[in-house]
Amino acid sequence: MLFYIQTACNLCHNAVSKTSVMNFLREIKQVLKDEIIVKKSDEKPPKVLYIEGDEDHVKYQDGSSHYEKMIYIHEGYKRIDKNRRVLINPYCIIGSYSGSDGNEMLWNNVSLYIKERYGKDALTKIKIYFTSDAGKWLRTCSDWLNVVEVLDKFHVAQACRRAVGGEFKWNKGNNKLKEWAFNGDWEMVETFKLVYLSDPTLSERRLRKARKQFNYLLKNQEYIDNIRNDDYDGDSTESHISHWLAARDSSRPSVWSKEGLDSVMLIRCCRINKVDICEEYYRKQAENRKKKQIEKFDKRINKKTTLNNKYVDKIHTIKSENVGIQILLKMIGNEKIVNI
Repeated sequence: MLFYIQTACNLCHNAVSKTSVMNFLREIKQVLKDEIIVKKSDEKPPKVLYIEGDEDHVKYQDGSSHYEKMIYIHEGYKRIDKNRRVLINPYCIIGSYSGSDGNEMLWNNVSLYIKERYGKDALTKIKIYFTSDAGKWLRTCSDWLNVVEVLDKFHVAQACRRAVGGEFKWNKGNNKLKEWAFNGDWEMVETFKLVYLSDPTLSERRLRKARKQFNYLLKNQEYIDNIRNDDYDGDSTESHISHWLAARDSSRPSVWSKEGLDSVMLIRCCRINKVDICEEYYRKQAENRKKKQIEKFDKRINKKTTLNNKYVDKIHTIKSENVGIQILLKMIGNEKIVNI
């Protein structure tokens, strides 16, 4: 995706400013908001769905760093040549979704998409794999969805490499720890952990880093074992974070406002999800105009009703005052009849 000034130059030949491009993107964000735009599938629902998630670290204009979270749902991979695969029917959700309320909104959006596209009973009938790096906010997925959790291969390999400091002199450079972890040989992993951490030549810093990585592997061994399931189709989380998210918001030095980042990421999501932005924008604008007309008409009716009620209330007040006077005269012994 291009920067504001590049978009203004390429599409409008500098007829509009980069600020106009920014304002228009923010207007689209305000009109569409975070509505989940789903095209229902007429095909038979798949037996297995895959959800993958990760985050990017983004700098804001106030100097703080925030998560930009990304979740994408797909039906597996299709190989198009020897070295390349593509996602089948991907759907991407990107946003800050900060705090516990944000996590709840995010997983509600995920479940809403699955129900809208594959049917209301899809969450119970379809087996769902969730691949992540087992981060704190990613673990909350199991609180909202019935999923089989998997630790992505990139972080397994990274932990194995960091645990031994990038080299493994006992096996001619091949990382046996990685082989044991992927094969599920956890007894060998635990044995090697004891041997490696007892090496007196290692510094305290190296021991601390190695211990952290060994604990990460052993704590997530159940999720690593799920990689070997026959119906698990692999993952591509880190590559999609790089191409879909980081390529625009962090890999080139940038600082953002929350409003600006959210508007750009909405456009990016629409492109990934193959949503016609113009069509949705005009449709939503038409709905908003119709809604305003109805509200305006309701106000006119309410104003007329209020005016009528005003005179009715006045009549009731006068009548009640006269009745009150008649009762008062009777109480003081006046026998004259007061006509109302």
